[in-house]
Amino acid sequence: MNLLKPVRKWVLQWTHQMAKQKAKWNDITAGDIISFQYKPTDKTKPLRTHTILVLNSRFPKKLKSGKKQFYLNGLKLEGSNISIFTDKEQAWDFLKKLGWVFIRDLGNEIYRIRIKRSYVGPYGATKKLYKKLMSTRIGRKAEYRTYDYLLATKKACFYEPIKLPPKRKEMLKEQVMANVRGESSWNKFLDKVNIEENLYED
Repeated sequence: MNLLKPVRKWVLQWTHQMAKQKAKWNDITAGDIISFQYKPTDKTKPLRTHTILVLNSRFPKKLKSGKKQFYLNGLKLEGSNISIFTDKEQAWDFLKKLGWVFIRDLGNEIYRIRIKRSYVGPYGATKKLYKKLMSTRIGRKAEYRTYDYLLATKKACFYEPIKLPPKRKEMLKEQVMANVRGESSWNKFLDKVNIEENLYED
């Protein structure tokens, strides 16, 4: 019996238009993919829209004055609607290096990453993750960015859609239908239905 057959039928029937989704700054955590407009303190620089994968949603830093200031840190994925990735497979490879990819909003293709525990500290992702990414070709495409938290949160933020390969999207949807929440349970599911994960490679 092919347990995936009804799931694939459901996947094929799913049609939609991708759209960003309004988010609340207080809900943003490491692994979210968000977009927001940011106006630097330098008045000569224009207001721009940034799309980042969040590493630290509110990172505290002690200034020389002794005052504590908070920063939003992340990896820049898109600027002025220009993606850093040349194709969808690159985007998938990048996200998988961070951890477990899962769906936040099925209809709008909005995803988040549960970052591997070995890369997570009290304020989100650690420098260890950034160093790991910078050692890979795809990781070097994403530039590290830091933003003044108070300035960033003056503008609205959105969960941002990201384009993934069709078969990878199908895989993520099947994981939702099968109630799979991690690598271990996914491997068990694949064994149960007797298929190889490379079925989802484009």
